[in-house]
Amino acid sequence: SENQLADYLSLRDFLRTPQERAALMQKVKTHCGPGALIEIFSAEERWKDLLDCARKHSDAPEFPRMIELLRERFPAECFKLYQKVLWQVVDSGTGRGIYQRAASHARQLQKIPGQEEAFARLMLEITGKYSRRSGLIQALGELVRLGQEWREHASKNRLEKLTPKQLKQVGLDELGALCPIQEEEWKKVRGFYGESQRAIARLIWAILTRQGGTMEAAAITEAIAQHRGCTLQSAAAQRSIGLNVLKQLEYVEIAREGNRMRMVRLIKGGP
Repeated sequence: SENQLADYLSLRDFLRTPQERAALMQKVKTHCGPGALIEIFSAEERWKDLLDCARKHSDAPEFPRMIELLRERFPAECFKLYQKVLWQVVDSGTGRGIYQRAASHARQLQKIPGQEEAFARLMLEITGKYSRRSGLIQALGELVRLGQEWREHASKNRLEKLTPKQLKQVGLDELGALCPIQEEEWKKVRGFYGESQRAIARLIWAILTRQGGTMEAAAITEAIAQHRGCTLQSAAAQRSIGLNVLKQLEYVEIAREGNRMRMVRLIKGGP
C-alpha cells in the first residue's frame, strides 16, 4: 500500500513457497503504481512484466523511464509502443506545452536502438501532416532533418536501382513522387509557388528522368498535354512555370535559339 520497494522485498523474503510469492506478485501488479512497479520489476528482472506495465501506463509520467529500461531488450516493441504515444501527443492539439512534450518524447524515441530508419520515416510523416504548425516543427528542431534525409536517400536508392527500360515503364505520377526536391529548396524559389506549381515542376522532372534526362522543349510540352489531357497551349504555359522553378533550383539546363527553348537537360536529381 505504501508503494515501497523495501516493503515488497521484506514480504517476498518472508514468504517461503512459490505459490505465496506468485500471489504477492499478483497483488503488486494489481495495487502498485507505475513508479513502484518500475522498481520491483527491475529488482526482480521481470522485464516482460515491465513491458506489459508500459503498455498499460503509457500515459503515466513514468512511461519514458520504463522505455529507457526496456529499449535495449525489446527495441521493436518499445518503438511501436512509444510512437503511438507520440502520435497521441501531436494529435491532441496545439500550443507550446504540447509541442515541447512531443519534442521530448521524440528525442527519447530516437534513442531506441536499431530503429533509425523507422524513426526517420516517423518524423517525415509527422512533419508532413503538420507542416503548417511552425511551433511543432521548431520544437522538433534537428529531428525534422532526419526525415527529409531519409526521403532523399530512399528516393535516390530507388532511382539508382531502376534501369533505363524500367524508368520508361514507371508512371509519371509515381515517378514524380520520387522527385528529390526538399522543402528548403522550394523556399529558395523567387515568388510564391503553391502546390500546383510544385506539381508541374515534379511532373517535368519525372518526364525528363523517364527519358534519360534530355529532351526537346516541344516534346516536354506534348508529354504534359498527353499526361494531363490538356491543350498544347495550356501545356506550354505549364511547362514554362515548371521549368522556371527547376531552373531556379539548378535542376535543369536550358539551351535556346534566340528566345525559343530548344533542349532541356536534367543536371541534378536524376538517376
